[in-house]
Amino acid sequence: MVSKSVLFILTTILSMISSTSVRSSSLVGGWSPIKNLNEPDIVDVGRFAVKAHNLALTNTTGNPLTFLNIERGDSQVVAGMNYRLYIKAKNNDGESSDVHIYKAVVWVKTWMHFIKLTSFEICA
Repeated sequence: MVSKSVLFILTTILSMISSTSVRSSSLVGGWSPIKNLNEPDIVDVGRFAVKAHNLALTNTTGNPLTFLNIERGDSQVVAGMNYRLYIKAKNNDGESSDVHIYKAVVWVKTWMHFIKLTSFEICA
């Protein structure tokens, strides 16, 4: 009878451990909020995103943007770091100065001095 009780307890403990590890592994690679959006490195990533977007406009009819600030952002650990930033920027079309929020995703590998704008789109 003791062996059945011990087996039941061990089975219960093992199932609890395995379900906990499954839940925590689903968070790996997830997005986490950036706590300090005014940190110089984060602001530099936001400015880079707007600059890279503006450089891509040289072959299109779009107007360049002026970086204003970062409204919110998240980071994700990958082979390096992804930053998903919601950037407030002003449209410099010469006629109006509309302000919009843009979502930019930037991939950074600091040890390789690598930075790449992977997406940039208007949100509001």
